[in-house]
Amino acid sequence: MYKIYLAKHLPSDSVYVGITKGRLMTRIGQHLHLATYKRERFQKFLHTTEYNDWTWDVIEEVEDREKAYGLENVYIKDYASRHNSLNTVGVTKSKPDPKHLKPYQFKKGQVAHNKGKTGEISDETRQKMREAKLRNPVVVDWTDDMREEMRARQKNRKPVQCIETGDVFMSQSEACKKMGLTRSNLRNHLKGVYKTVKGYTFRFVEET
Repeated sequence: MYKIYLAKHLPSDSVYVGITKGRLMTRIGQHLHLATYKRERFQKFLHTTEYNDWTWDVIEEVEDREKAYGLENVYIKDYASRHNSLNTVGVTKSKPDPKHLKPYQFKKGQVAHNKGKTGEISDETRQKMREAKLRNPVVVDWTDDMREEMRARQKNRKPVQCIETGDVFMSQSEACKKMGLTRSNLRNHLKGVYKTVKGYTFRFVEET
């Protein structure tokens, strides 16, 4: 059921006509939240006024979606001719059908204001995702170009040695994992940008 509602600011005789498919109180809460950062005409005006100066009423309830939005435009024009309208100039833009809209994917930790939930994945869901990956491993179809590139990368790897401990690592990645270093710091150290990395010094080792 679509509800066409009227928000009226009594001291200034300003009105706003809107439409919602949910509860009116939920829609009012959304307007109050949007008023804190939105810059549309209605939100800006709502942010600068007192909530107690407003009245919120449902004008009409309609089941058909197209008829509801058509009536909304009629009410906007009607109230704009008799009051100070806070709606945009002219009729409102046509609304896309919700069934054609993709659901919004909340990022980790982001609050879903309309439901009071977060988009953070639970530990139970993470475990199910891990099990699904184990049951359905990703198989990569290696091409000749991919194999050739991998061989070139392996060929260009140079062993490095930690002078203080004498340990030799077959690659910079291996040295970083075992010594607790970051790849960029070790690379810059080997280039001569840094004198040491966490107090250690490294050098390239030629394979014999």
